[in-house]
Amino acid sequence: IELTEVDAAPPIISPVVRIDFGRHDGNNGNPTPSPDAYGGYWNNFGSIANGSSVANLVTTTNQPTPLAVTLTSGGWNHNGTQNGGLLAPLASRLGDLAVDTATQDYLFVQNTTGSLKISGLNPGKLYSLRLFGTREEAQVRSSTYTVTSGSGTFAATLQTSGAGLGNGLGGSDGTLPYNGNNRTTAALGGIQPDLTGEVTLQLSVAAGGFAYLGILEIVEGASVPPLPMPTLTQVIDRWVAQD
Repeated sequence: IELTEVDAAPPIISPVVRIDFGRHDGNNGNPTPSPDAYGGYWNNFGSIANGSSVANLVTTTNQPTPLAVTLTSGGWNHNGTQNGGLLAPLASRLGDLAVDTATQDYLFVQNTTGSLKISGLNPGKLYSLRLFGTREEAQVRSSTYTVTSGSGTFAATLQTSGAGLGNGLGGSDGTLPYNGNNRTTAALGGIQPDLTGEVTLQLSVAAGGFAYLGILEIVEGASVPPLPMPTLTQVIDRWVAQD
């Protein structure tokens, strides 16, 4: 048997889209410039009105995509640097999400649920989401992120606030006590869009009356067969249920 040396196949790099949510008014928060210190490109979402949207999102390598994010409910608000945002994130804790303009401000809801829609996804792909939220506050506060997709419903809960939550090796700058989240993200995987290429994301309160969303990362994964079309019986049942 003769073996021939060939060049190794290039690694498969999944497209990644990152969105900085927050109060981008230059006073209580800022949009994230691109590229960041790690060479990554961001999308910025600073609106809170129902129906607000950012379309044609770019990947971290600045490639265009058809993806869009749209708020589909009221109840959203935003704050940032003057209200407990993470001002000095550490790469040792958050990796390449440790970008100060991305962690310093956020969207939030108070004693309600906020909804948004991610559209332009490929129905023949699986996706994973990574979410970050924080608010420096001694009261324990936790956020639940729930995704409804063609492949089912997925949920994860993240503690964003609490006395000493960010302690250990130090606080937001690595040395001081810190009562917010400075190291943990919520992750959801196995998400397949519906046949229209959409999924919904809900932000709800798990503890403490408030819930937070500062960063959303969308990663395209493996190819899968698109979900089957609903049967006529399913469609009729849905009409009857809504009558």
